[in-house]
Amino acid sequence: MCATFSYLTNPFRVWTPAGRDTIKRLLKAISKESGKLIVYVTHTLTEIEELATRVCLLANGRFAHEWSGQEFSQEKLLTVF
Repeated sequence: MCATFSYLTNPFRVWTPAGRDTIKRLLKAISKESGKLIVYVTHTLTEIEELATRVCLLANGRFAHEWSGQEFSQEKLLTVF
């Protein structure tokens, strides 16, 4: 039985830039080919802009806002706070 989703927390912080690029390509391919959900937790906004198809913001442990990957930007994030 295969998992229906994957959960990653800050997966790039220990990788070299070349390793990060490889992992990003793999994650994009896995998501596209399998259709599986990848829950990705990070504080790095550039990674969110590059990888996300959907962005959910949590603030103080609660859901605060949601964007599509295309809608999300650092500027829009600032308007929530």
